[in-house]
Amino acid sequence: MKHTTDIGVVHGRFQPPHNGHIRYILAALEKADRVIIGICTPAICTKEEAARTGYPCTRALNPFTYSERVAMITLALWEADVAPERYEFVAFPSDYKNIEAIIPKGAVFLMSVTGGSDSEKIEHLQTLGYAVETVFSILPELDRERSGHIRESGRAGDGSWEHMVPKCVAGYMKEHGMLDRLSMLE
Repeated sequence: MKHTTDIGVVHGRFQPPHNGHIRYILAALEKADRVIIGICTPAICTKEEAARTGYPCTRALNPFTYSERVAMITLALWEADVAPERYEFVAFPSDYKNIEAIIPKGAVFLMSVTGGSDSEKIEHLQTLGYAVETVFSILPELDRERSGHIRESGRAGDGSWEHMVPKCVAGYMKEHGMLDRLSMLE
């Protein structure tokens, strides 16, 4: 199958990766020979730094490490039968600074648009000289598979989060005590 671009780029916090995230990555893989998966907010920051920068980088919003998110996405893509040579991971700067150092200029950003801030991101990427294509859009009020909902449900211990993530991600989260970590967050 001939794809429309050699290298596509998707990015998100994936805290945790849910079914919508995996659909997004799979849609990008339909367009690109290879996809770079940018893990946004790879490091945790203090409340003061979050307030200063405006980035959602506190432990409460980012309970899972970069490595855990890579592992969960890798499991989900393996479960979806995606060959590992079709994707790679990079730590993606939330402020988009110096992305030219990690994302080749010929790459196409394949976006999932779920809100107003996505329009600003698209404009910024185009200003930097990147091509941008929307792979799908969803109205925020219809987006039921949000990582925040999953974290809240996991924190509450009600189990209603499990259908929102791939089975392998739910298993990974349980096996690695990630639900206990959620319950300890503010």
